[in-house]
Order: sequence, then C-alpha cells, then structure tokens
Amino acid sequence: GGIANLKSFIHIHAGIDATGLPPVASADFPTQWAVIRDWDKPGGVEAPRNIVLCSMPSLIDPDLAPEGKHVLHAYVPATEPYEWWEGLDRNGEEYKKKKE
Repeated sequence: GGIANLKSFIHIHAGIDATGLPPVASADFPTQWAVIRDWDKPGGVEAPRNIVLCSMPSLIDPDLAPEGKHVLHAYVPATEPYEWWEGLDRNGEEYKKKKE
C-alpha cells in the first residue's frame, strides 16, 4: 500500500541582485532557458543530473521583485531514482559525497 517512491527533484526560488542584468527579456537574455551538461549523455536531457531549467519571471513582470532585483527559479527535473538516496544517513559521509 501507499504511494510509490518517486524520482528526486529540486526547486530553487531566489531573489538576486539585478546589477548588470537587463531589465527586460531579449533573445540574448531570455525569460526561460535550460542548461544541459552533456547533450550526448545516454538518456539525453532525461539522464540524471544532466539538465537544469531556469526562469526569471521578473523580466516579464517587474512587480515580482523589488527595484534592482530579479526573481530566479531553477528546477532540476525528477531524473534521479529515489533508490539512490534511500536509507542514506543525511549526516553521513556517503550522503555528503553524493551531494557534491
């Protein structure tokens, strides 16, 4: 019974200093982008730890952040099997090494 364990994912929501960054989106500084570590990795963008999806919604709506700041959202899709982390002691060395 119960719900099956799911793959691991992470969301980060942050406020950042906008000094030197454009106040609006453009082709050179889009509102959304992806960082792919290795396009040729087996599994492609769905391979574990191979992609981060980012968005900066304050480029569309500046009211989402105080003047001189931006809002950043980074998301790592659920690409790591839960079993990789199951049973690890969060204070243990093995856990800390996997987090690097």
